[in-house]
Amino acid sequence: MGVRLVETADVFYISATDVEGIKINEIFRLKDLFNVKLVQKQNMLIGEYAGKEVGEGKKIQWVTDRHLKATVLRPGPLLKEDDTYNEDSLHVEEGYCEEACSKLAEGTVVQFERYGFCRLDGKKETRFVFTNP
Repeated sequence: MGVRLVETADVFYISATDVEGIKINEIFRLKDLFNVKLVQKQNMLIGEYAGKEVGEGKKIQWVTDRHLKATVLRPGPLLKEDDTYNEDSLHVEEGYCEEACSKLAEGTVVQFERYGFCRLDGKKETRFVFTNP
């Protein structure tokens, strides 16, 4: 299938929902990278390297602070049940995506793992629109 290189850093971002069930001293895996042992859990997590062998633990998708900041526009229902305009129909979600996204052509559809398919709407702000293919 091939190989791809992904740059890492000292700071990793993971989903808040992935963090909820992890306890101090528990080992989890940064997907396709290595294992981490959770050392401290306060306003930010502190972990330590726990080996590269793939284990049975929880696997977590990650990005680093060196990745691109990205915005995803996630449309919701345009009308409410009473056929009035839904002012909360557009959700704007902020996050990070891999550096490879900077090489995509506008209009390209990609799959963000555990999130869904998104179309690159604008390269200037790295803005995607959530889609259902």
